[in-house]
Amino acid sequence: RDRIRFVLDPGVARYVLIASKDGRGNVTVYFPYGATESAAVPPGRQELPGSIELDQVLGHERLVAVFSHSPVRVEQLGSALAAADAAEISGAVAELAVDFVKEAP
Repeated sequence: RDRIRFVLDPGVARYVLIASKDGRGNVTVYFPYGATESAAVPPGRQELPGSIELDQVLGHERLVAVFSHSPVRVEQLGSALAAADAAEISGAVAELAVDFVKEAP
């Protein structure tokens, strides 16, 4: 039940999409929460509103942030949620992937 917050600096990108794939294969879009595509963000460093509570699904989880010049649809993430590869995401200018394992206490 840890909570995480997102702070980003989009650089030259105008849109951001943050999503994860949990140990059961479920995909969750964190920013914009529950959306089907990335959202426009203003330039400069910013903390996104709210926080996300991690669920209790155990196993490998991958969190991906995609920065782009135009909106990116969630379906375009495909292999990026399995193995980070921004080159496969049309319009992506940068991608950050974080892998972690959730284990039982």
